[in-house]
Amino acid sequence: MTRFEFGNTRLRGLKARFFAEADLAGLATAGSVERLLNRLTNSPYRQSVEEAMLQYSGLECLDDALRRDLITLGERIRNYFSGAAAAQCALVLEQYDVENVVAILRGLAQRQPPETILGAVLPVGRLQSADFSALAQLETMQDAVALLATWQSPLAAPLLELGNVRPARLFAAEIGLRRWYFRRLRTARAARGTVLPRVQAVEADLANLMTMLRLVGATGVESFLEQAVGNGDLEALFIGDGRIRSGLLVEGAHQEGVETAVALLDATPYGPMLQAALPEAKKTGRLYPFERGLIQYRRRFARRLIISDPLGIGVLWGVLVLKIGEQTNLRLIGQGLFSQDPPERIRDALILESERAIGRRG
Repeated sequence: MTRFEFGNTRLRGLKARFFAEADLAGLATAGSVERLLNRLTNSPYRQSVEEAMLQYSGLECLDDALRRDLITLGERIRNYFSGAAAAQCALVLEQYDVENVVAILRGLAQRQPPETILGAVLPVGRLQSADFSALAQLETMQDAVALLATWQSPLAAPLLELGNVRPARLFAAEIGLRRWYFRRLRTARAARGTVLPRVQAVEADLANLMTMLRLVGATGVESFLEQAVGNGDLEALFIGDGRIRSGLLVEGAHQEGVETAVALLDATPYGPMLQAALPEAKKTGRLYPFERGLIQYRRRFARRLIISDPLGIGVLWGVLVLKIGEQTNLRLIGQGLFSQDPPERIRDALILESERAIGRRG
């Protein structure tokens, strides 16, 4: 018994309070960021917005409110589960620890003040606010690694493998941490017999596909990798195998244009989605249509997982994906209102699952 019943019931209740796509798009007519914030006080974001209003205004207020809301959600989630379910929950939330440690290392490498570093941290995983505060006060990246090791944090292991972690090796540290986490989703004891290895495969594919597309036509990548990670092979940029083998990704990265790179992936589960995004990408000369398609794919996969794994960890992972998606759209609305864009342009910028057909094989 994994005891997911109680927690998953609460998570479905939270999901039911997410904005419907039509209501979310309707916020584009708010007229200003201040009016958007006022509208959000009549939503589940009320407490977070009201607390943020005590310190900030405008886009800063919106960003702080969304950050508070996600931290509160993390605190609730940790109280929903016990036993084996709690171990699986902790494994899912550990993704935030990885990104938070990356943010700490970046800040220390750039010699940013502690308050600036902490502004990029979301204490949702195992590590708490006090832990990140202690890390942000340190002088060097290596000091941070040493402190993590003292705490016996599992995140220290991939960093210790690098030896002396210094600013010149920041990129290697980031890649190492993310690779380590994706391996854990596939191999950790808490992941056995769960949907998490399947989640790992999709997440790895989506991250690797975007990396591959950015590499198409790029020059000097091998020499950069030789300096940053000591290995000029493009495979060093990918965070681990999913359903797409790394050799195919490297072959795609070496193509002269995105059209031939996308054609190589036609037989993969992502082929239809990539082909659907290709015309707009060619027209605009930008990769954003692919990024939008990848995000849409991830959200649709999350919705299917919530349905297919009703008494498992899939509900938690799916709800977190949908929550992040909602907050991404709220930020896009806020930015559009700040720029005084017309509602139509703001709505066009939103990443909505129903806006167009994308590949559904998976």
